[in-house]
Amino acid sequence: MITENLPMTCPVCGEKSGNPPLLTRDGNSLRCPKNHCFDISSKGYVNLLLSQHKNVKDPGDSKEMVAARRLFLDSGAYSGETEFLSERTVSEDAAARKTRISRGRSDILMLMSDGVADDYFPAQPMMKRLLLDLRLNGILPMPGDTSGCREPAPMEFPAVTPEQQPVAVQYSKQLLKDGEDAVNELWDSRDTLAPWSLEAWGKSLGGTPELRLQNWLDNYSERGSFDDRTLVVMKFDGE
Repeated sequence: MITENLPMTCPVCGEKSGNPPLLTRDGNSLRCPKNHCFDISSKGYVNLLLSQHKNVKDPGDSKEMVAARRLFLDSGAYSGETEFLSERTVSEDAAARKTRISRGRSDILMLMSDGVADDYFPAQPMMKRLLLDLRLNGILPMPGDTSGCREPAPMEFPAVTPEQQPVAVQYSKQLLKDGEDAVNELWDSRDTLAPWSLEAWGKSLGGTPELRLQNWLDNYSERGSFDDRTLVVMKFDGE
């Protein structure tokens, strides 16, 4: 999946140089300064394997192979791999070992499937980045003034719909500075991030928080994210 946060170098220039230039987005292609061009598929992927490195006439997966893989994954063959805490086969002791109890006042509760949790792993400090992403994309309220915007701009990719209209999503990872404690440092400035929000850029994922959450789950891009995504956000008002 193409993402501006994952820089890629030109493989053609890399054949001749130990320091190949970066590829930059040019419409539906990636292009280097020497005009070597690689088309981006409708699914957001690009093939950087050079033809002279292909050892077969038709390398990669054929349409039949892709269809067969999808048919198998949708067949439920892996459906028995997960044991839920509510199942009778799970003992009370096993459930207790997987349960943590926390006491204290909270104003937001987030329940996530493994798909979302994997994208924001480990939980500390990445749950902070998740909350910042929810604020930046209008799912949770964003404090501060959104009348002006600041770079970097939200990323835009084709939507996961037949129309494939571009959908803008903002990522707190774009705002991270270098360093091991970058997430915590950004978290400490969380009430000043309004100029980077979708609203500040005049963009929106929908008319209600529920719709914005649904569209965000469908369209945000994280490297290695292939699981189903489920996220429930409950915000408590008052006592």
